[in-house]
Amino acid sequence: MRRYGYIKSYIHHEFEHTRFGTSSYKAGDMMDEIAAVKKLENPVRALNRLEPRYTYTQMEGGSPVQTVNMIDTSKRVKGGTTFCKNDPSQLVEN
Repeated sequence: MRRYGYIKSYIHHEFEHTRFGTSSYKAGDMMDEIAAVKKLENPVRALNRLEPRYTYTQMEGGSPVQTVNMIDTSKRVKGGTTFCKNDPSQLVEN
């Protein structure tokens, strides 16, 4: 049943990118992705008793461009990283 919670959260995230979404940011912009995670994806995860999404990695041509920490969105790192399991507000190398 947990996987359905993840599927629902991804669908809500992608829904934000449609014309029915409420984001005022340009589609494909990192701020648009941050808004989708914060406003729709993470609340759906919480409703399904799942951990929030701590990072978002922007991909381009199959390679990671930058990773944003969803707790403190001012923290951005070039390339692919993940969050520290002891302190999700910190980004660490994969």
